[in-house]
Amino acid sequence: MAVDDRRRNLVEVAGLKISFENDELRDSCCLYERGEETFGPFLANIVFNMLAEAEAADNAVEWHEILVNDLLSCGADAFQIAVGPDYIANFVPVGRKYAVGEDGKTEWSSVTRLKVTAIWRR
Repeated sequence: MAVDDRRRNLVEVAGLKISFENDELRDSCCLYERGEETFGPFLANIVFNMLAEAEAADNAVEWHEILVNDLLSCGADAFQIAVGPDYIANFVPVGRKYAVGEDGKTEWSSVTRLKVTAIWRR
């Protein structure tokens, strides 16, 4: 089997890819025990579900549609979402494969990679 034939047989995995500003934030969001220590059991569950929903979406706009009222603001190069009643998470696009309009604003429908830069108490 030629290399080109093998590439055609690969299944492309869709979905948003999420990265984190630092290891501490990643561990708080991805390791349940650490999330419970950081946010408490209730909010740790919300964080885990939030990230699972993000990874199930094909792009940032699709995720925004899932978030509905939890999407607090969406600017030119970042957006914030409510994480339960007490926290806010900030996301920015990463990588080079997303579009920016003539006005300099991110075209969120082209974003497939996001970074969590911070989660803070309101």
